[in-house]
Amino acid sequence: MNNRMVWGTCWYNEPVDVLIKFLKKSIDTLKNMNFNVTPIVFDARFVHNDNDIKLIKKEIKNVVIILNLLNIFPNKNYGVALITNMAHELKIKYITVVDPDWDIKENYSYVKKILLSLIDNDYDLLVPNIGMASGRSNILIGRTVIKLFYPEYEDILLSVFPGAIAAKTSKLYQIVNDDDYHFDWGGEWDIVSLGIRNNMRISSSAVDVTNVRHRSNTSKMQDSFQIWKAILANDDIIDRYKNVEKFSVSNKNNRFYNLISDSDNIMKIIDIISNNNPSETEKQILYMILYPLALIMGEITTIPEVDTKNKVPYDKKELYDISEFAIYCMKIVLKNSNINNINKNAKTVNGTYFSKWDSYSRKKAIKEYEVI
Repeated sequence: MNNRMVWGTCWYNEPVDVLIKFLKKSIDTLKNMNFNVTPIVFDARFVHNDNDIKLIKKEIKNVVIILNLLNIFPNKNYGVALITNMAHELKIKYITVVDPDWDIKENYSYVKKILLSLIDNDYDLLVPNIGMASGRSNILIGRTVIKLFYPEYEDILLSVFPGAIAAKTSKLYQIVNDDDYHFDWGGEWDIVSLGIRNNMRISSSAVDVTNVRHRSNTSKMQDSFQIWKAILANDDIIDRYKNVEKFSVSNKNNRFYNLISDSDNIMKIIDIISNNNPSETEKQILYMILYPLALIMGEITTIPEVDTKNKVPYDKKELYDISEFAIYCMKIVLKNSNINNINKNAKTVNGTYFSKWDSYSRKKAIKEYEVI
């Protein structure tokens, strides 16, 4: 077994002591498993803290720090691309990229389940299943797109946005250098979809992640717009539209089912949910699915005012309960729409809630960074 590997992370808001503790714990675990580790940190901030960087270099032996030189955000998946390209340049066979704020219950167990599973089974990509730590993106967007478009992965990809990926470097390198890979939040989905498009061997393993980080509705909604753009701009979605037509919802207990059953367009569904006193959790269907899709389809140009004060804007149990209804909403919208037009719009839509990354800036950015 080639025991050289890259352990990468994209660092932005986390305190430097959290980052250092995370790296030390991970490196110690990997060394105990006889891995020769190259830690790589992407400093995502445009204005860098020199003292923090010096501390990282002092505390973490042989760490490679990639400095971001571009004032374009969000840029996590730009960082994933740079870390992967560095691993490829160093000719290291395996790579793992993990968010530094992960609170993993048993670090050793995580490495064993993810990294060793990848290597022992000769997978190309391994996407962690974070279970009950999943939030809005996984439960509403992830489950919806997998069940509607990629049903053959329904029992494999249970949380497609886990904040971590383990892969053969050559395979992740192929993905992050694809013209369809996005440097904003959409890149999280691209890793999965481009892996599927290129017939890569993909699997998943359960990981016990204990942290649950809540974010405001506007913050998560920005993620959802960029993710849906990536989902719907992928040409594979056109061929997979036949799966949407086949999908049937088994659980119709949600109070909105009968109200929207005769709806034939997205704006009617939005109006029905909005005007029937939705709970804060039910509103997440608007924020995470319907508003993004309506904007991509050209049905709306502005988003209604969104509550940003609620620090815990949904109930986790209720979120799972409404997820089937969220899929039903998406199916109704899609079956009454032209998927070719949606795909075309997704390729060109820009403006509020969408990042400033375009094909030109992506190609330029891949060469504009500094390594220390």
